[in-house]
Amino acid sequence: MKKLVPFLFIIGAVITINSCRRDNYQAICYGNDIQPILTRSCTNVGCHSVGSKAGGYAFTTYEGVIGAVMTGNAAKSELYKAIKGSHPEMPKEGTPLTRKEVNMIKAWIDFGAEDCASTLTVASNCDTVNVTYDSHIKPLMTSFCTGCHFAGGTSPTLDNYNGVKGAVNIGSFLPAVKHTGAKPMPQGGQKLSNCNLRKIDLWVQAGMPQ
Repeated sequence: MKKLVPFLFIIGAVITINSCRRDNYQAICYGNDIQPILTRSCTNVGCHSVGSKAGGYAFTTYEGVIGAVMTGNAAKSELYKAIKGSHPEMPKEGTPLTRKEVNMIKAWIDFGAEDCASTLTVASNCDTVNVTYDSHIKPLMTSFCTGCHFAGGTSPTLDNYNGVKGAVNIGSFLPAVKHTGAKPMPQGGQKLSNCNLRKIDLWVQAGMPQ
């Protein structure tokens, strides 16, 4: 009986740990977590955009990204090898990815690099309180749009408040991000999540506060 007690204690601990992991685990979603990082840092003109395809890779879609990935093995994936370390090869210009972003991409690859779409629809997971340009819309533009739509880049300019507001007012912005117009955006990428579209709708309805 004395030998059985430690064994039962170990079994109980394993069950508890696994239970905690299952309850607290949040899957890394390609559409919500990985694509925004790549869009912001890797798809500028001359890099891994649809038009440039540096190194033969366009990182605007899952299909384009997966070509630089060895599923289940980040260490042998061209994408991860280019962004890791204290002096990463990529991005060639601009700010390197944060350690958290690099680790997220590594974990995504190591756990199968699945194509999880942007489908945040649960209200508790979607911050839509007091939506303003600075707090909600600007981060979206940085993640999904300003790699192309910057001053001197593709029109309309979406890297400042007046540019986004102007695009909404002329009627081109909402059809593009909702994929109901002739030119769905992000170009060549997935539609924004329901949560992000909800933020944009609420912002416009509130009079586009800065």
